[in-house]
Amino acid sequence: MAAEIAQLESILPVHQSSGQLAMERFLNRPSVRTLVADESIYTDRRLNVDSAVLNEVDQLRGEGYDIEIVDTPPRHNLPHNVQNAVDEEVAWLSNQPDCAEILFDANVHPVGHVWHKLAKHPISLHTLYGSGVAHTLADGVNPEVYDELLFNGKSAADLLREINNNGEEAEIILRNHIAYASTAMDEQTGAFPSSRDFLVGVIDSRAVQTRADTAVNMAKERIVSRPEQFNGREIVCASLACGSAGPIYELAKSLSENGAQIGKLILVDNSPMALASAISLARSQGVDDRIEYHRRNLFRNNLTTYLGHKSIDFVDLLGLIDYFPVELTGNNGKVHYPLKALLEDVRNVMRPGGMVLVGNMLNIRPQQSFFKKVWPDLHQRGIGEMLSIIANAGYDPSKVQVRIPGREGVYAIYGIPIPEANTDQVDSTQHRLGKWAVNQLQY
Repeated sequence: MAAEIAQLESILPVHQSSGQLAMERFLNRPSVRTLVADESIYTDRRLNVDSAVLNEVDQLRGEGYDIEIVDTPPRHNLPHNVQNAVDEEVAWLSNQPDCAEILFDANVHPVGHVWHKLAKHPISLHTLYGSGVAHTLADGVNPEVYDELLFNGKSAADLLREINNNGEEAEIILRNHIAYASTAMDEQTGAFPSSRDFLVGVIDSRAVQTRADTAVNMAKERIVSRPEQFNGREIVCASLACGSAGPIYELAKSLSENGAQIGKLILVDNSPMALASAISLARSQGVDDRIEYHRRNLFRNNLTTYLGHKSIDFVDLLGLIDYFPVELTGNNGKVHYPLKALLEDVRNVMRPGGMVLVGNMLNIRPQQSFFKKVWPDLHQRGIGEMLSIIANAGYDPSKVQVRIPGREGVYAIYGIPIPEANTDQVDSTQHRLGKWAVNQLQY
């Protein structure tokens, strides 16, 4: 019988799955197999902000809001020919139903295969910040940190097992983090000269870099404009839902290089793996003597209970707001407003004259289809909607600085100033909030 089956199989046609066919096409495309001689560095100086977003910017500017398109260059660039290959493949992959399956196949994109296993975990963004120069996916993070007793006599691995009831899921997450921290960025791939090229060239990678750097520039401008407030004392920065905390360390480094005195760097995250990664990264960055860390759920513990009242100058909320809706309905039917509650809570820990730095992905952006197929679901928002959320939390939206890195057109960064006197705070959502923006309110 076995011989008959083998003979039958030998004469039957072989029908490849759609994924196999797509992968074969991907690996054999001339554009990614042949590199031309042009080795000049590609720098996208175009304005990539969608026209609908630009119309919204013009409308809100006309109502007196402080909104600017800024030119913040990405940290890393590729040769023209390689960037063109990445762009072409992104465009093609965006139309494939099994886009992620093809792109992150171990044979196509080996480093991407490892990256994608943790794409929904905080450490994944750490790779994108330093994609052009990193040696490993988790550059600067020593995987031995996951076994250190950092949390009241327990390690991150211990807590991970407790959270997952000592199940297999915990071991998978732990193994993936260890592999992540050990995987070299320059592994070869059949698609590009190295997996690094794709992680550098995709627009979302550049966007998280310019998001962080734009926020740093906003913080520096805030300090320079208030020398009487910041000179002569230590500045305290906090990162809420800190992940691996790369941006807060970069903020501290940049401010120090500009003459500011940096005191504590406070990290808050509910994930023990994220905090352990952040602690290890702090050591490699040489700032571990300044960090204070708290494993807390931001929506269950008031910040003042462990950070203190009016204790922080700058709060980093660059990567959190996107993950939460404006309102949530609990099991008991009660409606909650998590973003309003969080921003109200943040105001209680801010020193007068400080600034809250918030990032949110724009509701219309380039490479939208590719983003939806590869990244976790996020809440993308227009500028008016975000200003409404900020106003509902008790801040004056007319004082908020909105900056959009124009080369990517992916994020808007909101610098929410803390007034030096409470008289500048708003009492209602309608204070200086234009009619158009009021119509965007979700409350």
